[in-house]
Amino acid sequence: MKVFNYIPNYFSYDKPKYKIMYILFLFFYGLNISFGQEEWKFTNGVVEGNQFDVVSFKNKLYIIAAHYYELDTLGNIVFEDNKIEDLRQKPMDYEPAIGVSKNGTVHTLTREGGSWNEGHILNYSKKDSTDNWLIRNMQFSEPVKRNYVVGIAALDNGDAYLVHTDPTGQEDIHNLFSFYEATPKGIQGLGKFETSYSRLDANFQMRYNNGKVYLLSGNPWPNGSIWYFNALVGTDFINQLEASKKDISQGIGRKSNPDITFNEDGTGIYSYGSFQSVYYNLIKKGNRLYTKDRLLFSDLGEWHLSSGLSAVSSLSGGEIIMAIALKSRPDLCNDDESCKAKMNIGEIVYKYSIDGGVHWTDTRSTQKYTNAGEGRSIPKLVAINNTFYLFYSDKGKLDMGKFSIPND
Repeated sequence: MKVFNYIPNYFSYDKPKYKIMYILFLFFYGLNISFGQEEWKFTNGVVEGNQFDVVSFKNKLYIIAAHYYELDTLGNIVFEDNKIEDLRQKPMDYEPAIGVSKNGTVHTLTREGGSWNEGHILNYSKKDSTDNWLIRNMQFSEPVKRNYVVGIAALDNGDAYLVHTDPTGQEDIHNLFSFYEATPKGIQGLGKFETSYSRLDANFQMRYNNGKVYLLSGNPWPNGSIWYFNALVGTDFINQLEASKKDISQGIGRKSNPDITFNEDGTGIYSYGSFQSVYYNLIKKGNRLYTKDRLLFSDLGEWHLSSGLSAVSSLSGGEIIMAIALKSRPDLCNDDESCKAKMNIGEIVYKYSIDGGVHWTDTRSTQKYTNAGEGRSIPKLVAINNTFYLFYSDKGKLDMGKFSIPND
């Protein structure tokens, strides 16, 4: 990638036209304009659904939304199964979960029936690399009150850890995490954390990479915390994971809505909301790169829960990073107080870095908007080769944006 390696000194020439060229160069360079190299390309309505999860694997995009999809890098559906479906698709429902193991095994975790208070039936499905469903919609948990926030850590060998929220015995919608292990022998319950590190309106994310499971959770009250967990898979997994807890919070006020992704070479990046800001950090060789998480976005606007909503991803090597956030736009709500409170109109803004997060572009707008559903419907970012893929809900369908970093 070419970054300006030098600034030509046109003032060394006598002709006025060179001086004008130099002034124009400095003007555009100072404005950080990329001379046509930076471009988003959007495709509307690539799949059906409001609530979704997406991962990338070997030049394909795997999505669980209203049902199961696989897309090529152009956004075309190359495989789908409408029998693997998630029936909790309203903006306030939170997302289902998907993961792909290194051997190509696909795992999905979906919800059906019930209600928020009574809980839902949770179903697990598993597909091998030859598109053969080994398990279809296997119920593995009875409805438990408010069990609608779910996650998957897809292990290299085709097994997976599953997790869902369980507020049984907790107050003020705090919850415990309930874990399961999916293997060829079936699905086994592993138990719960002993302490609550999350509130149901603050979300969590769980991913696997290189022998470890990583979990980030938000617990906004009473003091506002983001908890970071990581542990090796295997014996005594839950106890080891809970024992690894670390409060990594930065900033002030409410903390919530973490995101975490890993690229093909194992570089990880995470982000989370801290009042109207977003902080981030990188994970290198299993460890957080910076001792303290760094500010990424600020002044994202006020809404009912006033916590930054974001997604992050990086290309192989971790030098090129993309981040998006939602900026509250109550001015577009036409005096609808519910719209303002729930951030029903969130402007998708972004920035990126080409030096591993040392320097970032300014915050820029995609000119796209989405219904954030009170923080329960957040856009997602993944990467394939040198391209970032953005997915966000738009009136019952998912739109896709592509952003390529030039190689020359």
